[in-house]
Amino acid sequence: MAVFVSSASAATLTVGPGETYTSISSAVTAVSSGDTILVKPGIYSEIVDLQYKTDVIIMSESANQVDTMVAGFDANYARNVTITGFNINGTLLGGSYGIYSYEGRNLTIEKNTISGYLTGNGIIIKNANYNLFADNTITNNKYGVYIDSSYYGTSSYNTITGNNISFNTDYGIVFNDMYISNNLFYNNYLMNRYNHFSASAVSIWNTTRSPGVNIIGGSYMGGNYWGRPDGTGFSQTHIDADADGICDEAYVYGADVDYFPLGGFAPIGDVSGLDESAVGTEWIVWNWTNPSDSMFNHSMVYLDGVFLTNTSEESFNATGLSDSTKYEIGIKTVDVLGNVKPIWVNDTATTLDGTAPASVIGLNESETGYTWINWSWTNPADLDFNHSIVYIDGTLLGITSTESFNATGLVQDTVYEIVIMTVDTSGNINSTSVKDTAKTDLQIVTPVTTSTGSSSKKSSGGSTGTSLRIISPEETSEDETVDKQNAGVADLEETPLQSTPEEPSDVGNEGAETGSTAGSLVENTESNSTPGFSILVGMVCMLSIVLIHRRKD
Repeated sequence: MAVFVSSASAATLTVGPGETYTSISSAVTAVSSGDTILVKPGIYSEIVDLQYKTDVIIMSESANQVDTMVAGFDANYARNVTITGFNINGTLLGGSYGIYSYEGRNLTIEKNTISGYLTGNGIIIKNANYNLFADNTITNNKYGVYIDSSYYGTSSYNTITGNNISFNTDYGIVFNDMYISNNLFYNNYLMNRYNHFSASAVSIWNTTRSPGVNIIGGSYMGGNYWGRPDGTGFSQTHIDADADGICDEAYVYGADVDYFPLGGFAPIGDVSGLDESAVGTEWIVWNWTNPSDSMFNHSMVYLDGVFLTNTSEESFNATGLSDSTKYEIGIKTVDVLGNVKPIWVNDTATTLDGTAPASVIGLNESETGYTWINWSWTNPADLDFNHSIVYIDGTLLGITSTESFNATGLVQDTVYEIVIMTVDTSGNINSTSVKDTAKTDLQIVTPVTTSTGSSSKKSSGGSTGTSLRIISPEETSEDETVDKQNAGVADLEETPLQSTPEEPSDVGNEGAETGSTAGSLVENTESNSTPGFSILVGMVCMLSIVLIHRRKD
């Protein structure tokens, strides 16, 4: 508690806009021992110099630690000075301390918020004795409370109690010299990466265990709450079986011992049956059953070691995840006193694959025919590639995991388009299609002249005919040469050879022989469609008749 010295001549000096004193420093200049400086809400960007001041109270009018902001206090050699109710903030001037006292005595620093000195100290004292630091919130500084000494003196018999010393970047409390002694540190809430450093082995870390509401709401006074932001502090990981708000074991840190550390967790159970109940490409839902213990309050949920939320429900939906990725959920149970059981319950699950495979490459026709085209390509290297979907001119024709497709039943001399889309084992389809066009071959029909009958029959007028042969374009040049050769042979075969008719054995048969010969020639003529050949046949018939008559003569 602050010690107020009454005086018949004590005065109250008010600071604020429109007041006699518009700055705190101007009031301090005018203050006398026993006076009180009352500061109205506002922002006071000044380091208030209280050096050598004695028996002075300086306090905010609102006493709410928020709306009366000041850059800092320098209390060197001050005696019996009280500072209370301020928001002492390092962001105003970027100073290196909130309150500093060298050789200060009987100072009372209480009910202030001291923060923002990220390169310095919330409170620093050196060679200072019999000071009280009570009920302050000391946060977001490099060091919370820094106690030091020198060759000329020591810092002893100081009491630090009821303070919330949390989230300071280096240490919460530092006793920086081995000659520092008999400082009492109890009923403080520490929640820092490193809670304390002590070069002194004679500091006192707890008071007598006795009934009373402690800083974390427990029913007994004792030592301090030793927490850490990651949940691994001593008070967070040790048992309080009788639920009196004090751990069953002492906190031992080197030569320092807190015999009655606050906190500890009741022996509550863990969650059970933790397992994923549904999985998507960007989310996982986990379910579990809470313990039935009456002391159970809620669960702390972590994902891949990062704290996400507190919940008393029996499920959690983790969202905003990456597809095809494994995640681990961790759950710790917390009792009604806020004590965290240090035992993890974990489960892992993997989000669904939401990424389609890459496209095929090198798509091109490898062979073509009159009614078919064979395409080939290279499948993607994705490990989860499963198959390709093949379309021809927009019609689904097949599904294949190979690297080729033979389209059949096509029309000759026609262009066709193939489209290929890849699919993975999860059914994801690559909407970027790969296309290629190709044309079936053209069938060419060409006439081929053929002859009938053997050479022994040509003398009697052998006949010729014409047939059709279907050839492919690549055969054309070779077949043209063959056709020309066949045409020459046909011309020779179509020219009748002159021959001497056999002598008739009986003159009376002349007409019959003549008619037979003529009929045969006429028949051969009718079977040949070449006009010049008919004339030749007629001439042969006339010549045959003349020769027969000459023989008879």
